[in-house]
Amino acid sequence: MPELPRDVVLSTQTPSSRQLRHAALARELAGRDDADPARLARHLRAAGPMAPPAGPARRGRSVLGQGH
Repeated sequence: MPELPRDVVLSTQTPSSRQLRHAALARELAGRDDADPARLARHLRAAGPMAPPAGPARRGRSVLGQGH
């Protein structure tokens, strides 16, 4: 995303709303077989306390990418 639109979007969100968006993205990425682990980790870190638990997710994978 270009810098100016990104800055505008980020400036209109509260920290907790950004964390919720990162948590939602992390949940979605965790359910994908082709998810980039570094991208997932970045969203988990940015979600802070809103991050989904590391338990089982869709398709038998945990949010942290470890199968059960």
